[in-house]
Formats: sequence, structure tokens, C-alpha cells
Amino acid sequence: MASSIPDFSPKDYTSFFVAGALCATHSWRNDPYVAPTRRAVPLTVVAIDVVKTRIQIDPAFKGLGILSGTRYVVTKEGPAALLTGFGPTAVGYLAQGGAKFAGYEYWKSQMVRFAGEENAVQYRTAIYLGSASIAEFFADILLTPLEATRIRLVSERGYATGLVSAFTRMAREGGLRELYAGFLPILCKQIPYAVGQFTVNEFCHELAFRSMSEETKRNLSGGSKFGISLGSGLIAGCAAAVLSHPADTLLSQINKGHGPDGSMVHRLSVLAREAGFKGLFAGLGPRMVMTAGLVSSQFLMYGEIKRVHERASFSLSVAVHTDSDHREELKDVDANEIESNWDQVIDNFDAMDLKPELLRGVYAYGFERPSTIQQRAILPVVKGHDVIAQAQSGTGKTATFSISILQRLDGDIKGTQAIILAPTRELALQIHKVVVALGDYMNITSLACVGGTSVRDDMTKLREGVQVIVGTPGRVIDMIKRGALRTDNMKLLCLDEADEMLSQGFKEAVYECFQMLPSDTQVALFSATMPAEVLEVSKKFMRDPVRILVKRDELTLEGIKQFYIAVEKEEWKLDTLCDLYETITITQACIFCNTRRKVDMLTEQMLSREFTVSAMHGDMEQKQREVLMKEFRTGSTRVLITTDLLARGIDVQQVSLVINYDLPTNRENYIHRIGRGGRFGRKGVAINFVTTNDVAMLRDIEQFYNTQIDEMPLNVADLI
Repeated sequence: MASSIPDFSPKDYTSFFVAGALCATHSWRNDPYVAPTRRAVPLTVVAIDVVKTRIQIDPAFKGLGILSGTRYVVTKEGPAALLTGFGPTAVGYLAQGGAKFAGYEYWKSQMVRFAGEENAVQYRTAIYLGSASIAEFFADILLTPLEATRIRLVSERGYATGLVSAFTRMAREGGLRELYAGFLPILCKQIPYAVGQFTVNEFCHELAFRSMSEETKRNLSGGSKFGISLGSGLIAGCAAAVLSHPADTLLSQINKGHGPDGSMVHRLSVLAREAGFKGLFAGLGPRMVMTAGLVSSQFLMYGEIKRVHERASFSLSVAVHTDSDHREELKDVDANEIESNWDQVIDNFDAMDLKPELLRGVYAYGFERPSTIQQRAILPVVKGHDVIAQAQSGTGKTATFSISILQRLDGDIKGTQAIILAPTRELALQIHKVVVALGDYMNITSLACVGGTSVRDDMTKLREGVQVIVGTPGRVIDMIKRGALRTDNMKLLCLDEADEMLSQGFKEAVYECFQMLPSDTQVALFSATMPAEVLEVSKKFMRDPVRILVKRDELTLEGIKQFYIAVEKEEWKLDTLCDLYETITITQACIFCNTRRKVDMLTEQMLSREFTVSAMHGDMEQKQREVLMKEFRTGSTRVLITTDLLARGIDVQQVSLVINYDLPTNRENYIHRIGRGGRFGRKGVAINFVTTNDVAMLRDIEQFYNTQIDEMPLNVADLI
């Protein structure tokens, strides 16, 4: 799930605000109680809200329900009475809905970023609750005076004639104090409402997807997805009504000038004693109908608007069930075999009919014969097929697509013909170096197009003509939008670490990039792991792809010895690491932690004990990260403490030891981490620190990869 936090811009939040505002002012057209109009939600909500408020505050309505209450209003006061307070209701829902939806997106992304992406899944309930509560607080600052105006109009028919006149009169007579008299009651009402609305909706989606088989999820129709969203919205709406209704009743009493004084807790307790349970939940029936329709329509419409804008909020509930999904896809592959619909295997570079200049570059790079993945994947890419290729980490995936792309280039065309996308800047820069080295004798032009570098320099180079772009999604899309990167001559788009590129965080950016390219662009996906989501998403963009997949049983790296140390408690890890550090001679090592905060803390502790270590994570400036990577590659830094940022494809040839100070929370990342310690068949050792709470995760990793991780022997120094 790394780097899956969406990087929303102010423009995106503006879109979310507008979408939320539109959702809050649009009706659920199947509402059986919206008799003649079936139009905008002010007509729906106002009518039901009028009846609900009358039931709460008018003794004449005692014991009535939604239908009988509606008939009573129409009979006594005429149909027009059902639209009392239309103005403040419409404006109130517009302002509050927009602020709430945009705020929820913002605060959720901020909390995920603060907690760390791995911890965010574990603490997703707290994140949902906190995001909804904070967003609602600020939205209620806009809603409170409008809600006070609406209730005054409903309860006192002769008070004023509309929003402006009623609002002005209340402000003139009572000032801000009167307009915000119900602010605390509104918070007590709306925060539980928002909690029910957002949190229950999130978990309904999660439960729905968890209950499905992999086959069902793959074949989920548009109607089924609509049904899940509708059902989740209806349940969330009912939950929101139940949670917030006592405070809603109190609010109606306060805005009528009735109700007890004192703190909110005291007011609610007094109201409960005086009115009883039935009085506290008076009008709940109409309100459940109203909120169920409103919330379900909001989420249906909001989701559709976000899809139109090619954006989506960060979904923690999706991350909860993806690991189980991975288990299904490749389980039918026989052990020690590659599953592929491409039979041709070429076991030497000379037989691949490569350009002489490219072949010279391949041999100059140090290759003697193609690896397993190179034997199978280079030719179909060269022949123009879409390809999904999976192989063990460190077996030459980068060279596979680099050779294929260089062979496909037309030297007479100076425009961009191929784009390689990578999830991190470091990986993109490394891939670019491989492309340059392999194409050293071809007179090709290439550019590393990543964030943290000069936009102006990139634009200048692109306008001069660059044949191969290696970059991160954000910068590449930016260059296309600016018109600096032209796609007229595009032949091939390659995604490295495709599982990461098509995860929730990058999927929208990848979609956007696809839509900017010619429809006949060839697509190649490469990754060490290929979960079901990637194979499913690939159907949207690939035409009858060649599939080269390996069984997960074979993914544990040959040549890497895996051990664990039982440290029992978290606080014992540091002393264990120091003992280990003094016991063995390390050529170069990577130490992985799950959070950036843990990286910084461990680095400080090791330095304070006079151990030479360096730290790298995503909060650092790009230039600082580049310097650290250069030092690590050259050997001037021997031990690097990092997050999963380094686990994706960074090739440091001399790494002989990987220490998982924290076991990865995402099982797919385990292979990426330990892959640092055995590149291209070299020997390496992976040591996992396991607390009592980690034992289940260790067994899960063993089962997931069909491998065995033994307790570390005393002679581990001889193995490194």
C-alpha cells in the first residue's frame, strides 16, 4: 500500500466541494414519499423536514408519523406549508455538504499521511471517525445560522417570508448569539450524523467485498456495484439518523425557544426524562426515510462525479482485503513452472535479432546470456504485443523492458516513442541509467522526468526531442499537459512495479496518463508480484496480452537465507540489533522499518551508540535522497535504515544483509525487501526481528510464499 495516499491539489478539493454541494441538493429519485415532484432534494428534504420538526415541537402532531403528519400539514395549512424554509434548507445543505465532503477527503488523507500508510489500515476506524468529526465541525460553522433560520420559519409561520428576511431579522434581533445558539446542539447532532454517514458506509463496502469470492469480484457488474453503493448508503443513512436524532430533537426545541438550559449533557438528560424514549426519538421515522434517501443518493452521485474527474479518495477498506485477493490468482500454477500463453523461449541474445548497436550495448553491460524472464518476455514486446510479465526480484526485469524498448525505437524519429513509469524517483533514476548504458552505442536520447528537478530544464530537453522518457506519473502527466511532451509518435508505455503503479494511490494517475496517449499504444507491465487487482485493471488498457507469470511458491529468492530472531518485546529490538551489528562483518546492509518516524528514531539511537548508519525515507528532499543513494552505492555508507521506499527495485549490488527491524505489514513487500540481499543470484541473508505479537505474521509470510524461515543460527557470521 505504499505511496497510496492521493496527492490532491486545491483544484481537486474545489471539485470535491462542488460535488458534495451538488450531492446535498439532489434528490433520491426512488423515494416513495416524494409524491408529485420527484425533483431536487430541497423539495424532498424540506417537506419531510417540516413534518419531522413539527412532530418534535408541536403538541398537535404528537403521535403522528410521516404520512399522517404530512396529511395533517396539507389539510390544515395547505401544500405550500410543506416548503416552509426552502431557502435556508437549500443554501444550508449546499454549503454544509460541500464543506463536509471536501473536508472528509482532506482530513482522511492528512491522517493517513501522519499515521503512516501501513498503520493507517490498522487504525482505519479512528481515521474515519476523526476525519468525519473534524470535517463536520467546520461544515457546521456554515450550517448553524441557516439551520436556526429554517427552524424559526417552520415553527413560527408569520416570522418572515424567506431566507434573507428571516436571517436578517434574527441577526438584527439576537445577533450572532441567536444565530449560533444551537451550535453545540448542532455539533452533537451532526458529528454523530457524519460518523454514521461516512464510517458505516466505509465498513459496509468493506464487508461486502470481504464476503465475495475472487471470481465474483472479477465479474462484478455495474449493476452490482450500484447495488452495493446504494445498500451501503441506505444503511449508513439509517445509522446516521439513529445516532443523531436525540440531539436533533433537542435542537428543534432550542430553536423554538423551548428546552432546558445548561450543558448539552444536562439538556439531553432533562429532555430524556421529560419526554421519555419516545419523545427523544419523536419524528425518527420521517428522518430515517429522509437521511437514508439523502445519504445513499449523495454517495452514488459523489462517487460518479469523482470517477468522471478521474479521482478517488484513499480507500483504507480496500487495503484490508487485498492481501487475501493475492492468494487466489496463481494458485493453479504447477511448482517450478512459468505460466504463459507465449511458448517461444530464446536462450541467447544473438538469436533475438537485436540491432547490432543494441547487442553491443547488452554485452558491454556485462550480460552473457538472458535470464529466464528475458528469454520469454523480450521477443513478444519487440513484436508489438501487450505483455504482463512477472519474475523474481533481481532477475533482470529492468533490462528486459529496456532492451525491448530500445529495439522498438525508430532512430529517425526524434520525438518521444516510449514512456517508462516507476513509483519512486529513485527507481526511475536507476532505470534511466540502465537505458542509457544499454543504448550507449545507439545514439538515442532519453530523459529522467521526475519530481524534485527543474521543470524548465525538463521542458527544454523535451522540446529538443527525447525518444525515451523514464519518470514518475506526476511529472510525466505535467509535461504532457504543458505541451512539452508530445505523444504523436508514442509506441509503448511500460509500467515497472506494476502492482504498486496500479494500487489505489497511483491508479488514477496511471489512468490519466493512458487517456493522454494514442489508443494504439502498446502496454507492458512488469513486476516481481502480480496480484489479482493488476490483472483485473490491465483488462481496461491491454489488448489480448501475453502473460508470463510465476507461481508465488517460486517467488522466494534463491540464494537468500532467511532467519528470524525472537526478540519477544519491541523495546528489546535495539539491543538485539546492536549485538548483531557487533557480531558480524557487514559488506552492506539495509534495515527496514515500517514508518518514517521509526527510521528517524532508530537512526538517532544507533548514532548515539556510535554506530555508523544513514537514514532515508520519503520526507527527505530529493537531492538529499540522491546523495544518500550515491553514497550507499559507492560504499561510503554501509548501513542504510529505510522504509519500503527502498524496497521497490533499487539495485545495490553489494548488499549482503537485510534486517527487517519491523516485519512488513504488507506481505507482498517482504519479497521486495529481502530481494536487496541477493541480486542476480548472489548470496545474501535476511534476518527478521519477531516479537511475540509478530509470530502470526511470520507464519503468514511462510505460508504465503510456501517457504520456511528458521531461527538464526549462532554461526550466522559465516553465512554473510
